[in-house]
This record gives sequence, structure tokens and C-alpha cells, in this order.
Amino acid sequence: MLPRVAAARVVAAVSTDGNSLTACLSGFNDRVAFKDRALLAEMAYGTLREYPALSQILDRLLDKPLKGKDSEVHALLLCGLYQLKHMRIPAHAVVNECVASCRPLRRAWARGLVNGVLREFTRTGAAIEKALAADPVYRFAHPPWLIQCLRQAWPEHWQKILEANNRQAPMTLRVNRQRTTRAAWLAGAESAAGDKSFREAIHSDVGLYLQRARPGSELPG
Repeated sequence: MLPRVAAARVVAAVSTDGNSLTACLSGFNDRVAFKDRALLAEMAYGTLREYPALSQILDRLLDKPLKGKDSEVHALLLCGLYQLKHMRIPAHAVVNECVASCRPLRRAWARGLVNGVLREFTRTGAAIEKALAADPVYRFAHPPWLIQCLRQAWPEHWQKILEANNRQAPMTLRVNRQRTTRAAWLAGAESAAGDKSFREAIHSDVGLYLQRARPGSELPG
């Protein structure tokens, strides 16, 4: 399965049907090539993390809202916008791959729509983002109801809370103390593979942070 087809289905299943992202990704991981799994995860997590902001951009690019039955096309467009805004993928590749994903999604009619919307963003995206810059929903990528709750509860700190929410948490590990200690595991990882991408967690004497997230199968031991 094409990674953008999988990403669109995952995002639609979470945003429209209320399913768990972890469960949805697990269900699709084995259906894409191994080399594409990191791309799938980045598109799914990133699109959902930026969903409120991306939705505002998409609303300005569409002539009329998509129908509920076309939630996967809506999700595909959001995935495309996320790639154009936040990933180092050439714009022409993003557009071409998203257009190619319409047919496997059984929405061949949407090829022209996807092509037009994403190309329009490459031309007018800067102006759209400038027009939205003062809107808290776009600026902080949070839903309006949550922004309102935070403003009421913490009127002096709500913006800092939203900014903190948007910081991506590091991948975190817990050392099994029945088998080793954190110091011993770190020493073993560094000597075995010269791997110095780990650092000790602040609030736990068994925790480790990774500078770069990776599959568990790639971790030492």
C-alpha cells in the first residue's frame, strides 16, 4: 500500500471515527513497505498534531466543503498540506504522490481536486498563512474549545501552555532493573555501537531519552 494512502486512512479513522492513532498505525504498518513506515508515522502523527491549523488552511483552498463520505480525501489533502509545510519533500513529489493516492482510495474523481488544491497552496500558501496568523486556532493548532478553556483557567499563561503542548516529546525508554541498571545499559550501548544518542531522564532514575525516535528493534539489546 502506498504510504500516503495508509496515512489518509489512518488520519480519517482517527479524526472522523474517533479511533486510536496507535491502534490504527499498528494496523497499517504491515501493509506498507518497511522503508515507508517512518514516513507513514510522521505524516499521521504530524497531520493530526497540526489538524486544527491545517484545516483552516484547507477551508480557504476549497470552494466548498467536502461531503462526509469523502473523509479520506479530506485527510489526504491535510496530509499533503502537512508535507508541504513541515517536511523536506519537494513540492512536486508531494503533489504527484497525493494525486496518485486517489485511485487506491477509490476516489479517482478527486485527482483533479487534490492536484489543484495542493498546487494552489504552493502559490498562495504564504498569503493564506499571513491572513491566519492572528487566529489562535491557526497559531497554536488547538481546537477553539480547548483554547477557550485554557484562557479562562490561566488567563496569564494560556499561550505558554499551548506552546508547551506543541513541543514534541522525546521518545522515552525505561530500563528493566531486574536485568540491568541504567548506567550499565548506557555503557553497554556506547561501547557496543558507539551510540551516544541517549541521555538520562530527569525525573526517573531508570528513564532514558532518545535524541531521535526509532523502532524498538533498532535499539541496542
